Amino acid sequence: MALVSRLALRKLVPYQLSDTTRSNALQNARQYYMKTQKKKGTSWTRLSVKVGGGVAVTGGLGVVLLGYNWDGLEDEFVDMGLLEQFPARAKSKISDYLAYMMEPRAQELLLPDLLPPPYQAPYTLLIELSDLLVHSSYTRTAGWRRKKRQGLDIFLESLCKHYEIVIYTQEVGMNCVEVIEAIDPKMCVLYKLFRDSTKYKKGVYLKDLSNLNRDLSKVILVDTNREAVSCQPENAIILNKWMGEDDMDLIDLADMLVVIAQDRPTDLREVIKCYTELEDPITAFRMRRQEIIDAENSRKLEAINKAKTPGGILAKKWWL
Repeated sequence: MALVSRLALRKLVPYQLSDTTRSNALQNARQYYMKTQKKKGTSWTRLSVKVGGGVAVTGGLGVVLLGYNWDGLEDEFVDMGLLEQFPARAKSKISDYLAYMMEPRAQELLLPDLLPPPYQAPYTLLIELSDLLVHSSYTRTAGWRRKKRQGLDIFLESLCKHYEIVIYTQEVGMNCVEVIEAIDPKMCVLYKLFRDSTKYKKGVYLKDLSNLNRDLSKVILVDTNREAVSCQPENAIILNKWMGEDDMDLIDLADMLVVIAQDRPTDLREVIKCYTELEDPITAFRMRRQEIIDAENSRKLEAINKAKTPGGILAKKWWL
């Protein structure tokens, strides 16, 4: 008998009894304990049988309901036997439903054709919504709260002149439409793509640009998940997630994207190579911009000092 049971029996039988009485009491207590354990085991067995039976009945009923040809039209299963066509038809319907939930919308083109030249921006910018432009948080007292990132208005207004802006998020559309309308009152965002425009694979919603209906040499995808852009990583700039803290990274990101667009590259992917392997592209751009500013200021200061020395431009005027 296990140690726990022996300790339990000792508590039930006092040591002050005689040996014979104590032996009989121990035997009676042991029989009572074994009956109790057997009763518990039986109750768990009955519960398992009931649960298993319920699952089997529910599964069988589901196969019958899904496998029945409710519309009465002929399909590829009508020539099968009655016991074969029900599970085959049910399996086909489940597969079609999963494909509808996980695959893009019937491999359609994600964006419409380009606008005429006077109205079409030269490049296309795809950007994630969650934890990049907006951060969502939940508390039991306030429920869901969404915070707009600092500088978002300036970000959208400055980039809409150079890019066709598209929100491309892995979130469900019904949860995001009102949010996008609230953060973009001037309608700088031309198109919105949601979870139904992604591919689901191994727990990740992949953003495949092969059906985007745009020249990928003129497309930039800004995201926070490297796995989500694994189909076309050469088009992606990966940023750190924004968790609601105060920062001005969107302003720096807008400056970086404006500089890229103003250079008019024939293939954006060649420019993106400079940022794809960086852990924090915004910080790298900020440092590079400061280096350029410092170099320009040094050049101007050097020119002023040279002009003030004898032999400089001002000195020549004095000696004349």
